[in-house]
Amino acid sequence: MTEVPAPTPWARIIGSSSGFGEATSLELARRGVNIFGVHFDRRATLAHVEEVIAAIAALMSAQTHWITGNVIRLDGGEDIVT
Repeated sequence: MTEVPAPTPWARIIGSSSGFGEATSLELARRGVNIFGVHFDRRATLAHVEEVIAAIAALMSAQTHWITGNVIRLDGGEDIVT
């Protein structure tokens, strides 16, 4: 019988492109956890977001998926944290 490997876990990190969220994303990726990153849309920081994504991709033991959005929507908009 062939052993099937366990699926790799995913972590959803809010604020994944700066501060504690960035540090957490990078550390979990180093440990082989796939990262679903959520970052707030600020054009001024987009270059850094790309750097963080590249750093995680360089680890390549992890997969990434990133979305841009505001997690706290006071206008009744779509909830990205479901």
